[in-house]
Amino acid sequence: MKDKISLAFLLAVSLYTVSAQSIKLKPNNDYKEVWHKNIPISGGLKVGMMYSVSAISKVQKSFFVRLPEGKYNNKLCVKVNSRDGRLFASMSYDLKLKQGGLIELEWPTKYWEDLKNYTTDKVVILALLNKECNEEEEIIVPASWNKNDISDKITFVVNSDKSPKVEVFNKKSKKAKQYQCSLIAENDKVAFKCLCEVPLSEITKDCEINIFHKVRSGPTYSFKSFPVVLKL
Repeated sequence: MKDKISLAFLLAVSLYTVSAQSIKLKPNNDYKEVWHKNIPISGGLKVGMMYSVSAISKVQKSFFVRLPEGKYNNKLCVKVNSRDGRLFASMSYDLKLKQGGLIELEWPTKYWEDLKNYTTDKVVILALLNKECNEEEEIIVPASWNKNDISDKITFVVNSDKSPKVEVFNKKSKKAKQYQCSLIAENDKVAFKCLCEVPLSEITKDCEINIFHKVRSGPTYSFKSFPVVLKL
């Protein structure tokens, strides 16, 4: 009897360990990467969406996303940018999954020797869930460089110095909360300038998310909204 109980216990532990492990995926053959000697000025507003960034933790040769429960037959379309504007990479991964969970994604960069000392606040990831990567519809999946970095907040990485802010509108309560972004770089020649932190508890199925930033209209500025759709 004791042997049966011990065997059942070991089997349960083994199943838990397997389920807790992440699935590891390699990118498709569409991997593209550029290392700029002359730093360009990025034009995109939404540069990254991360669970956390750090001035201490280093980037890795793989990164992670966590998908909610469900079946997936999509592509995960990924862009990686360094804050100094030198690196830009794009790639896709085929998601043919029977369930969600933690997904580890290999990053086969050719510039690892240049990047290995970069911290996670200087290289950010934008992961988009789509049927095809050239579609306009964007469903963002927050990413992290370390599976242990998945925290209780989402960091929006924004290329704007025009007082950007993130608004979370709860459609049930009809109330909105705004989160002011913090400026981290004043230099024009960078890929992103602001980080906007939003508590994960505020982001529910009943909310709408918009990034607001000032846009010039003639001699004056006005706030313009840019919608964000997240998959958590």
